[in-house]
Order: sequence, then C-alpha cells, then structure tokens
Amino acid sequence: MDSTKQTMDDPAAESGKPANKKLRPEVKLSLARAQSFYGPGVHQLMSTIDKTESIRLACAQMGISYSKGWKLINRIEKAYGRKVLHRQPGGREGGRSVVTDDGHQLMQKYEAFAGEVDQCVGELFQKHFD
Repeated sequence: MDSTKQTMDDPAAESGKPANKKLRPEVKLSLARAQSFYGPGVHQLMSTIDKTESIRLACAQMGISYSKGWKLINRIEKAYGRKVLHRQPGGREGGRSVVTDDGHQLMQKYEAFAGEVDQCVGELFQKHFD
C-alpha cells in the first residue's frame, strides 16, 4: 500500500498509532494436563456436536476434518478421564453422537470459568490501561 495514501486515509498513521483499533486484552483459556485438551475451539466443537448430534456435521460446519474432530474428542476423553460423547454407530437409522452428562458438565464449567476469567481480565486491564 502507498504510505502517502495510508496517511491521508488514516490520520493516526502519522503518529504511528493503529487507526480505529481499540486496545483490548485477549486471553486464550485452555484446560491442560500433559498438554492442552480443551479450549475455545474444542468448546465450539462440543457445542456444535450438542446441537447437531453429529461429529461429521459439526466438523463440516466448523471447517475442520472429520478425523481432526475425532482426535480432539479422543484427546478430551483421555485427558479428562470421562466420556464426553455417547456414540451410536451408523447403519440404516444413521449414527449420532450425543454429549454425555459429563460432557455437558465440562462445557458448563468451562463457560462459567471462562466468564469469570474474562471479567477479571477486564478489571485488570482497566486498572493498568485506563
């Protein structure tokens, strides 16, 4: 991009400040044991599976491969030590995957924890950057 044009279109560019971009905190919250196994993306996958009752459809909606979706679910179950999905194999009736009570509990705890972390981070951000 032509720097002259950027300066004319973006008065903040002269001062070296990004235009129209408010400073904000960004924290990625993950749960881990030996390695991270549950974070925002995996939470979205679990939520989408809960709505669709299908790993394949959830993966398609999120733009990830079916095999990657399975790997993520298997990683959760191994690290969490509980089944998060009840899988009904396909066939004439078609398969489906239902989030278990343990899976729902994990999702609810993560949402509550993430909400409180966001609130604390917001307060700390205000304290230090306001």
